[in-house]
This record gives sequence, C-alpha cells and structure tokens, in this order.
Amino acid sequence: MMLKNRLRVVRDVTDKLTALEAAIDDALICAGDLTVTVASGRQKANLSAVVAQDAIGLTGDAIQSLHAARAKMVEAHGAFADARNQMGLRTYAGGNFWKPPHADAANEPVVGIEDRKEEAA
Repeated sequence: MMLKNRLRVVRDVTDKLTALEAAIDDALICAGDLTVTVASGRQKANLSAVVAQDAIGLTGDAIQSLHAARAKMVEAHGAFADARNQMGLRTYAGGNFWKPPHADAANEPVVGIEDRKEEAA
C-alpha cells in the first residue's frame, strides 16, 4: 500500500510539474507572438519606432522573467527527480520529449538505427 501511495504522489507531482512547464512555454510563445505582432503592426501602419516602445520594453522585461522562471523549473525538475530517486522510485525511461544524455553516459558511444542495421548485416 505504501508503494502505491508513493507512486500516486509521484504521478500527481509529475502531472502538475509538466503542466507548469507547458504553461511557461505557452506564455513565452504568447509573449513572442505579441512582440512580433507589435513590431510588424508598427511597420504596416508606418508608425515611428517610438510608438509603444515603453510597452515593448515592458514586454521584454516580462519575457526575461519568463525565461528565468523556465530555468528555475528546469532546476526544480531535477530536484524532484532526485527526491523521487530518494523514495526508491527511480525512472529509467519516460516522457515524450528528447532528454539530454545523463552525465554518466557521456563517455559511452551513441548507437543509432543505421549503426544497428550495419551490425545486423
């Protein structure tokens, strides 16, 4: 029963963590879209560069904050993984996204599909 509870907690935390990471990425996309829309709109309307400059600057500040938040969530993701491992629930493969190789695997050769085809021949 204890293992089931721990697995449920890890799953719940993982769901919330990935949702927050996606929300930050979505916010970065929206902020980028806003910046592009303002800049291209200014050009289309033949307006001076000073028009909405303060707003663009504030948007840039917000984007910097979003980048900092994303970096902190990447750090938190690693810390949560460490906590999961401390609970004895190490993950060996998971997620839908590419992940960089682990530091301990840095010296191991990377074998691709083409390499395996050659080995089989």
